[in-house]
Amino acid sequence: MGDLLTDIFGEAISVERRLVIFTMPDKRTRLFDGLAAVDGYCRQASDQGREVYFGLGLVRGTPKGRGEAGDMAALGALWADIDLAGPAHPGKALPESIAEVEGLLAELPLPPSVVIDSGHGVHSYWLLKEPWVFEDEADRRRAATFSR
Repeated sequence: MGDLLTDIFGEAISVERRLVIFTMPDKRTRLFDGLAAVDGYCRQASDQGREVYFGLGLVRGTPKGRGEAGDMAALGALWADIDLAGPAHPGKALPESIAEVEGLLAELPLPPSVVIDSGHGVHSYWLLKEPWVFEDEADRRRAATFSR
């Protein structure tokens, strides 16, 4: 996971801009101010049967839980979580296969930088040239608008 996080955030992770790692089903959140301990923590959580996720926005301060939009300090990528039809998502009009998702992604003006099979769908990431470190609330609002 460390290589992907380096690709997304580069050197932007710091004491002022921390990475959020959260696990399920325990809903535990941990903040990291560097990448050195992330792989070990994620491996241990996975070995204990927990699912491991990372936030795509670096957070400032000590937010409750995973943080909210107002807690974001930087953004390293845009993303899409595209679910597949199946037992994990019953009764929803979703793509039937990875090939169908790839066809949808091919129709977009820019191809994603990274595509990962998430098990019940696809996570697609469009990496920014460098992380967008927010200077103020106006930057956060622009990033939210841009990501929509």
